[in-house]
Amino acid sequence: MRSFIKPSYLVIFSSLVITTGLPMSQAQETAVVDEVQIAPTAEVNPMRQIKKINDTTYQLGEITINKKDRTIKLDAETEITAELVEYVLVTAEGKIHEALFITKARPIHLNIAFKLLGYKENKSLFREFVKNMPTNNYQTATDEEKLKSLFSINVSWVDEETKETMSHNLNDLIINEQTKRTMDKSTWSYGGSFMYQGKYVAEMNHDLIAIFTDRGAVANYAGSGREDDTLWHPVTEKMPARGTKVTLTITPDFPADAAKKEVEGQTEEKK
Repeated sequence: MRSFIKPSYLVIFSSLVITTGLPMSQAQETAVVDEVQIAPTAEVNPMRQIKKINDTTYQLGEITINKKDRTIKLDAETEITAELVEYVLVTAEGKIHEALFITKARPIHLNIAFKLLGYKENKSLFREFVKNMPTNNYQTATDEEKLKSLFSINVSWVDEETKETMSHNLNDLIINEQTKRTMDKSTWSYGGSFMYQGKYVAEMNHDLIAIFTDRGAVANYAGSGREDDTLWHPVTEKMPARGTKVTLTITPDFPADAAKKEVEGQTEEKK
């Protein structure tokens, strides 16, 4: 396998689809075969911004991608610690009055990170629309797409008083006010957002990870109660104080060899 990144073009696995968020005429959705030259554009193509840190680690804006341990890391800041929440993560231009954390990371960068680590888009969480109105029917996804969309999130920070490093599974920080139970484990799913009039919706809305189902966000909570916007509150006694700097670590919940086998199969096809 050749190097993961080259200076003027990206080397990734054949048939991988990267939704860049660029205008349609400038490869908003590019079928990547082997080495793809980046088309000129008024906006810097996000793919050009990937920087190699070492043999296993790459930086894309505010996001760190580790292909060895298959993690995505980004920094954020605590916003809501007690009130009703509908989002885990948004940017400062997003719905901060409904979010646990605010980040400087771009949604499009998170989307690319998911794809580079072998995730599949799971659209089965979202309702079908007819004439711009939601129906009672849901979109479909294959078993593979559902499996390869799943991930867990860890939140870590340094306690200001004790100076100890605190670490929690995100699900343990969010409680259902009806059941008085925290979220189901391992129930976050990559959906990929979508394009609208040639623009990437997650970038327009500034939404990265949603609790209350939002097909425009990059990823969503996939557990029970996800379509009820009155349920979810932070576990205040466990939450870092408002304004605390935190690190979110995203880890895939599908087998490591699943992506590896897919890559090997694509390599064989090219021989």
